[in-house]
Amino acid sequence: MCPCACHTQIPELVTDQDAWLEAELADAGRSEGQHIVIFQHIPWFLRSPGEEDDIYFNIPTPTRRKMLDKFKAAGIRAGVHTCVLQIDP
Repeated sequence: MCPCACHTQIPELVTDQDAWLEAELADAGRSEGQHIVIFQHIPWFLRSPGEEDDIYFNIPTPTRRKMLDKFKAAGIRAGVHTCVLQIDP
């Protein structure tokens, strides 16, 4: 699922990606693996799932809630993101 505004420009790719993710989550939910982890580029949230939307640093609340619920239902307990680079003075 593309969380940014670009998804409106490529609806067929978003549909394909959503179908792929749904199939992967279904497989993960049936897996006997002990650890299922999501790796992503943009973080779903910075500090807590209920935090306010940030134009750049997290995924908008409606998409975030929908996807986090799907991950939980599939038994996923951890996620790793690779994008946030902040330097506090």
